[in-house]
Amino acid sequence: MNTKKQLTLNSFLIFYIIQASQIGVGVLGIPRVLYQETKQDAWIVIILSGLILSFILLIMIYTLKKFNDKDLFQIHGILFGEIIGKIINTILILYFLSAFYSIMSEYIELVISWGNEGVYYWFPAFVLIVLSIYGVFGGVKVVAGICFITFWFTFWLILLLPLTFDHFIFERIAPIFNTPVVDIGQGMLKTTYSLLGFECILFIYPFVKDKTKVFRFTLLGIWFTLLLMLSLTIVSILFFSPNHLKHTIWPILNMMSIVRLPFIERFEYIAVSFWILIIYSNLTLFLWIASKGIKRVFKLRQKKGVYVSGILIFILSFVINDRDSTEKFSDFVNYFGFCLWICYPIFLFLITKVKKV
Repeated sequence: MNTKKQLTLNSFLIFYIIQASQIGVGVLGIPRVLYQETKQDAWIVIILSGLILSFILLIMIYTLKKFNDKDLFQIHGILFGEIIGKIINTILILYFLSAFYSIMSEYIELVISWGNEGVYYWFPAFVLIVLSIYGVFGGVKVVAGICFITFWFTFWLILLLPLTFDHFIFERIAPIFNTPVVDIGQGMLKTTYSLLGFECILFIYPFVKDKTKVFRFTLLGIWFTLLLMLSLTIVSILFFSPNHLKHTIWPILNMMSIVRLPFIERFEYIAVSFWILIIYSNLTLFLWIASKGIKRVFKLRQKKGVYVSGILIFILSFVINDRDSTEKFSDFVNYFGFCLWICYPIFLFLITKVKKV
């Protein structure tokens, strides 16, 4: 059997992989976070963040093209040598394991706070870890397939927006262009946190068949996420009073409470349960990247790397398992992710130029 053919992905799947890697629990709360920083100008911040991400993506793709079929783990070995390359790659592995736990813990907090008080933290963590391990064992094609399927579970969010129109007060979107530059910058920083995930292209790239279309589909994936976030933010601003939006942790779920169906009274509870299908693509993708890194750095079979990752994450669930510690941990992961995937690609680009690769 042709192994190379078995491992290649159609380029259009990159769109689904990128949007799935970006849409997680954060999208349910981002309108509140942005409104606290930038008020009615939150939508402007999202567009500006999209332009910055597009520029960073351009740099990433340029760097990848210089190394043909190599992923970022291999590129580090070429640019910095074996020892320094392994140190940097170990940091990346720890980041993706931390991002996995951050996403998982935020979802568990959401489940517990939304009608499941008293549930032991370790139990949902164990279930999510086992499901993620099972998905990663299928390989990169199965992971891409999970991302493809979860896209259609995300799309229904847009279909719910018309149900909120009767509650809009359009005066709430004004005035615009009234936010200080410092607050705009802070808002862009927090928007970027929610858009992290597009860096997965640095590890998926070698598996794509037609690499000339990678930039196009990655860009489409990023802007789909941005437009979804933009729509939800504008709708939240029009729907909630300013004071209410500032103090509503999960505004999107609160809006879903107005949905009434003949056979479902509390639709938001269905949405919370349903959201596991959306974060599942995040978890499998990040676990796959981390296990791939373990294979490259420590020369372990990827299957063993998945088991090691799962055990480490499960142990962490006994250490960081309350709202305060989870929030602090997620803030650290987000800040480190910003430095890693917004600033570091520029540094890598400059190193590539200096070494004339």
